[in-house]
Amino acid sequence: MTPKDPGPVPCARAGCRNEVESGSGPGRRRKYCSESCGRAVRKIRSSQRTPDTKAHDEDARLAVDDMAFRIAVLQHQIRDGDALAGLRQVVELSSDLSCVAAAVVQQARDRGHKGPAIAEALRITVDKVGRAYTAERIARKMTQRRARRAALAGTPPAGRAEPPPVP
Repeated sequence: MTPKDPGPVPCARAGCRNEVESGSGPGRRRKYCSESCGRAVRKIRSSQRTPDTKAHDEDARLAVDDMAFRIAVLQHQIRDGDALAGLRQVVELSSDLSCVAAAVVQQARDRGHKGPAIAEALRITVDKVGRAYTAERIARKMTQRRARRAALAGTPPAGRAEPPPVP
């Protein structure tokens, strides 16, 4: 670890002319001259974010629909005794479940639910929610999912035919 630069630097808040003194202790160097400057920047950032709830809701709905389809196919494969195809469906279902969880976490955030409530619902720690379900990771996962879904829409692979009617 490199030592900190002992000189003062300008505050990172636009328009603030104060300087930030470097601390002598361990930890991350301060970016803002005061807590109120930092709060003001965070407030501006959060007000600029407008969640695309419609797209997020659509992601969750499509992921759940895909899971329902896969479950119907899996039921048929289990009834027919096609174990290997069933295992392939289980792997795909696991991937779908991961996408559903991410999409529903994003839905919860869009509706104003905080990290502790989301963590309690998922039965994981707040830190794990913050690390595993960042907005960037969720967006990347949904983009990858859409690309896979588009590829499947063109030519359905084996085991992706219409599910048989369930009695």
